[in-house]
Amino acid sequence: MPSLLQNHTAVVTGSGSGIGRAIALGYAREGAQVVVLDINGEAAASTDADICKAGGKAKHFTLDVTDRAACRAAAADVAGTVGQVSILVNNAGINRRNAFTSDPDAVIKDWQDIIATNLNGLFNVTHAFLGALRASEGRIINIASIQSFMHVRTPNSVAYTTSKHGVLGFTRALAAELGKEGVRVNAIGPGLIETPLNAQVRANNPELVKIFLTHTPLGRAGKPEDIVGPAIFLASDLSSYVTGSIRHGGRRLPDDLSGCRIDVATHYCRFRFRGDERCAALLSMRLETSPLEQPHDLRFRQRIEMQIEADDCSGGVRLHVESVGLHREYFEQIAMRVIALGWTRAAVARRTEIRPRL
Repeated sequence: MPSLLQNHTAVVTGSGSGIGRAIALGYAREGAQVVVLDINGEAAASTDADICKAGGKAKHFTLDVTDRAACRAAAADVAGTVGQVSILVNNAGINRRNAFTSDPDAVIKDWQDIIATNLNGLFNVTHAFLGALRASEGRIINIASIQSFMHVRTPNSVAYTTSKHGVLGFTRALAAELGKEGVRVNAIGPGLIETPLNAQVRANNPELVKIFLTHTPLGRAGKPEDIVGPAIFLASDLSSYVTGSIRHGGRRLPDDLSGCRIDVATHYCRFRFRGDERCAALLSMRLETSPLEQPHDLRFRQRIEMQIEADDCSGGVRLHVESVGLHREYFEQIAMRVIALGWTRAAVARRTEIRPRL
């Protein structure tokens, strides 16, 4: 049986350590020729040596992804010495732990450094290798984060969360732009993975680690090797009809409400209805005699609010119904019961928001 990545050449940034190194080694095991890129030349050489020692093929380059000219030069060098690239993994990234209210100079430097590496670096490398990836109908895998969806409060930097939101946005935008050319673009959002990037936090803030593990179904921190499987899947033909997606790693996310706890996510729904004074009177009578109650769910704090106001457009009245913490299907039952009292759904019938908070 042929290897999943046979005849592919994969570029992996930040592959001198952590998740990038694990992905580089995993790709080599699956038959890919790996280009190891890292700002630390010695670390890149070490990954290269380990791949070759295991019988794989690799070549390493020292690269600072914040240097756009260097990224272009690296792409040209790879094309000339290695061959056409068909897989790109944008893994290089940094983080800082200063809160936004910390020393102003430190916060500004954090912002500049993090955005330069995590977001501008992502752009620089992708743009540099774009010609090769279009020619090969390649695959791009961006390493995002759980913080592509939420912000974990201090010790953390708002720049990191901003940059990782940008990674997800870039992934989806590029998937839409390049899809017709056969280029697939996806992301992986690892949970708590034991890497050098978070080693100090894990050592000095065990309570924060406990919070993460509380919301991790498997009850453990991940290893860099745990990300290799999704990375191989997204780079291989097994995912030939997958693009613009993000694979979640380990931790429950707000858009998966089954089993979610209130301190991870809150589910907000709003409906708008139109009716007349008779509808309003019937609703008021119903609320006084038999409040709209829904099945109790211990996982959520529940609240339902209703507000009636004049509707200048129709000359009647307008009803706003908002729930906090109710499952979507329960709230839909509320809507059906309101309609049964004579109300009509407005054009904008429902809005669902997932508001994460930690």
